[in-house]
Amino acid sequence: MSLLPFDLKFSPRPTPFISRAFATIRRLLGRLIPLLSAENSLIRSLVRSKLDIDDFVDMFILHMFRICPSLRSFDPFTPTSSWTTQLVIQQRLEIAMGRIKEAYMLMDSVHTNAVPLESNPTHDAMLSKLASVLAQYRTNGHPEATWEDIGFQRPDSPRTDFRQDGHLCLMLMVSVHWTMPDAFFAMIDAANTAVPAYPFALAFIHMVILLHMTMDRTPLLLRRAGAAEVIKIDTVVAPALVEMMSSFHSYWSAHPPSSLFGFNEVFHTWAQEFIYECFE
Repeated sequence: MSLLPFDLKFSPRPTPFISRAFATIRRLLGRLIPLLSAENSLIRSLVRSKLDIDDFVDMFILHMFRICPSLRSFDPFTPTSSWTTQLVIQQRLEIAMGRIKEAYMLMDSVHTNAVPLESNPTHDAMLSKLASVLAQYRTNGHPEATWEDIGFQRPDSPRTDFRQDGHLCLMLMVSVHWTMPDAFFAMIDAANTAVPAYPFALAFIHMVILLHMTMDRTPLLLRRAGAAEVIKIDTVVAPALVEMMSSFHSYWSAHPPSSLFGFNEVFHTWAQEFIYECFE
């Protein structure tokens, strides 16, 4: 799986050209960052508070290729390659850093919402939005469906299932349903028809907790942020969760447990492999 935040027309594993280009950019940035940091408070604050220098360079490389596709065909070792000049690099750096800042602001928002579900107006309003999920599921050919049919433990209410990071899990479930309804209900049907079947809601909540716990250590969200036109939860985090659910379903189908009691073991094994693959 490529670390780049978009689909390029070359091997997902770094080619010799890409490796050499990255090395060149690293050397240039090594000279530029100290100069720019002295004049640019955004770069200075991000380098100091959010990223160490290696992470900074890695994220700049990802976003530079995202915002300037023409760079893909340039050879950084020819004298006519103007993109290696300090001016072009500085311009690309300014634009890329704006997107990097937005990506980290998004992750801060995820952290902020990762709180237990409580009985307050904000959380209750979000829970009422989830009711539309069951209502639409019933109109999609399941008129007698209860919350259990979507993967919650109780047939009458989903509230007790939202424990760790409860508000974040609830908010993202509503977000995926709102922005990607076809994918959302396809995931429910896939879970219910798997052999053995597994509870969609339980798997989704596990996904959110895993994403929250590892988002500072995997490139998944940053890769999604690089590909999104607008960086926000609906356009970055929701598609990332759909990607994770699809990966988990494929793994479950290929490594089915003897019963639902094997859910945790299968999930943990898949999670380890998925996180590892994020870096390949």
